[in-house]
Amino acid sequence: MYIHPLGELNYNDYLVQSATMAEARERMRGLSVQLMLEVVAFCFFMRNFYYSIIMLYQAPRRLAVWCCVLQTVPSVTFSAGFALAIIAPHGPSCRAAIWVVVVGLIISADAANVLLLTKAYLVHQRNRWLLVAGILLIIPSPLAIWVIWYRSYMVMTPEVGCLVKYPLYFPWLKFGLDAPINIIFSISFLLVVYRQYRQHGSNCWKDLARDGLITMLVVVTSNLICAFGTAFTVLGDLSEMFWVGDWVVTSTLLVEHVRKLPHTASDARKWSSGRNRYQRSYNWP
Repeated sequence: MYIHPLGELNYNDYLVQSATMAEARERMRGLSVQLMLEVVAFCFFMRNFYYSIIMLYQAPRRLAVWCCVLQTVPSVTFSAGFALAIIAPHGPSCRAAIWVVVVGLIISADAANVLLLTKAYLVHQRNRWLLVAGILLIIPSPLAIWVIWYRSYMVMTPEVGCLVKYPLYFPWLKFGLDAPINIIFSISFLLVVYRQYRQHGSNCWKDLARDGLITMLVVVTSNLICAFGTAFTVLGDLSEMFWVGDWVVTSTLLVEHVRKLPHTASDARKWSSGRNRYQRSYNWP
């Protein structure tokens, strides 16, 4: 484990160490941008967390609801912790903040993958091979935590603020962990969309959207864009923000979709009465 001295500073200490007023302004600019992004993410995460708690109260035994809760709790913790690190005079160090972020990111991503896997499993008539393949591809995801904790170091920079300096292979490792399962999800959902389109033509789009398949495809596309953007360092040092952006998009879309599903008997009757007679129902467990 390598610890950089600048990574042990919190934001206040980092500003205090500025040699001149110009340097302090430059450092403050990077921190302000990071704080702004964290506040925006926090607003989305709090919204998603609020709806997740409501759904948990309405349907405490549904797997989809628990996945939403497990995804939003780390999100709120991450954004609040990072904002606290920036605002509080004696807040956590850059390294501590990043360690919390990476754990929350992996937990949230795994919860989202379980949701996607559940949907893919259901729309393919409970295909056990698909289920086993998905589980095997989700299991190695904590490897990213080990790389960040023991093979990376954190540092404060004027341009970005708190930043992770990870090994050159890490973006590709993360890509290797994320891409296969997202490709499987993409193929599985596209096959269903293609099959429904061939059977019912353009009439199927409304019900496909209602069943969440379009949402699932958007989520998978967001995951793949994040994987490519980070692996190819499209934004330079800011490329790691792809992970945060994907986190926000995935959390919001999945919570919004699950929120619209029936959670009570009356909701289920309304849902069933509004369905197209051609479309088969793929209800979440």
